[in-house]
Formats: sequence, C-alpha cells, structure tokens
Amino acid sequence: MIYVPLDGNAPPEEWVKKAEAVTQQLNNASTTQERYEIIDKNSPLWGELKSWLLEKSHNKCWYTEARNDSAHFEVEHFRPKKWKAKSGATDFEGYWWLAFEWTNYRICGSAPNRKKGDFFPLHSDSIRASSEKRYLVEDENFTLIDPVDPSDPLLLSFDESGSCIPERGCIGWDKERAEVSIGLYALNGLPQLTEGRQRVWQECWILLNELVELRTENAENPSVSKRTSIKEKTKQLRAKIRADQPFSAVARSCLSVSGYPFAQSIAASA
Repeated sequence: MIYVPLDGNAPPEEWVKKAEAVTQQLNNASTTQERYEIIDKNSPLWGELKSWLLEKSHNKCWYTEARNDSAHFEVEHFRPKKWKAKSGATDFEGYWWLAFEWTNYRICGSAPNRKKGDFFPLHSDSIRASSEKRYLVEDENFTLIDPVDPSDPLLLSFDESGSCIPERGCIGWDKERAEVSIGLYALNGLPQLTEGRQRVWQECWILLNELVELRTENAENPSVSKRTSIKEKTKQLRAKIRADQPFSAVARSCLSVSGYPFAQSIAASA
C-alpha cells in the first residue's frame, strides 16, 4: 500500500453536482428502503469516477498496489454505504449519507472488496457516527488502514516471502490496525499477490547485492566503468520504488531492512 493523495483533488464539478443532487434525494427520503432504492438506482454514478480515481494511484489497487494480480478493479466505499457497518459480531447503521461522497471512495481489486465487505471496525473506546450525528465521522477512531492518510500505509511492511506484515517495531493499537487490515483487505489472501511481491523483493535483492559488490570493488580499485555501473544499478533500484511501479512499497521494505545505509537512504527518498 502507498499513500494516495486526495486533498485538493476534487473530481469534475459536473459530477459533484450530480452527486449532491442524489445525496439530497437520500436526505429527503422518508424510509430506509427508499434510501437504498435511490442508492441502487444511482450506483453507476460512482463508477463514472473509476478512471479518475485510478489515475491517482497510477492504475494500481489502492490496497494491494497490484495492477493485474488483484483482478478486476472496483470503486469501493471506505465507510460502508448501505445496510450496515459491521464491527466484530455487532452491526451498526451504514453510512448511507456518504454513498455519493467522493472522498469516501477507494479503488481496489475484487478480492479485497469482497473480503472487506461491510466491515468497518472502530477502537473499542471510539464514538461512532450515525445519520443523526454525521459530524462525528471526523472523530471516529477507525481500525482499518486508509491509503489516503499519509501516515497509515507506513504501518505495513513486507518480507522476502512476499507476505504483508505489520511494520517492524509496530506495537499496540498500530499493530492491531495493521493486523486487522491485512486480514480484511485480503493482503495475503491471493497466491498471485504474494508471488508478485516476492518477485519484486528478489529483483531488488539481486540489484542491491550487485551494487554492494560494485561499490566495494570501486572503493578498492576505482574506475570509470565501475562508477558507470554503480550509477545504472542505482537508477534501477530507484525505479523500483517509484509510485507508478507495482509493489513499490515492497521494494522500499527490501531496501529499508537490508542493513545498508545507502539502500535505506534510497528507500527514504521515495
């Protein structure tokens, strides 16, 4: 997972006006069933933003950072849009008033979307928003890691097997958030995902060791050819951590845990 900035990136005004009009219909509806019929009828509206949302993540799933490994992309509602919001064995009112709020949209593959479903757990001490107290949304201490929060993706890391793990050193509530998110987003649920991440890790590790060897040789016996090779290998490693590359967070994890300060500096530069 990488950070996907949404602040200051509103969709086209025409779309926003249509969404506001449908939201007004929801607010005017007198029954729950009527609201859900309005949501179903207008569901193609959030699909109109799929391409726009995909551009924000370089055409990658916002949760898995995969292009093809996570199958069909869908517009997912971070806070469940309809019948209920599940937290453990307890069901709460869904966030129907956010069904057409674009800041509640995320792009994800079908597997993460199906696994997450209506789940939206909060910390045990957190207040929970409702249609009567919508202003409490901003005060919810939610569990799931959110890719639009610049600090949240940093709670996840990876290992050489391609598995997603809590960030090393993560403790307490942060670790719980990471573990719950790994499960509910199915981040280790598909062989294609772990295999793709393992492949990127191995490619980075090979490049890294080649670079370490070149740097050692050049320190002992400098040459223009070695310096050129070092430059090219470094460029290749930097390319692996670019946000437009699949599993770029895996590449950063590989460099970060390598033990080589120069590799950690490259990872930190992303």
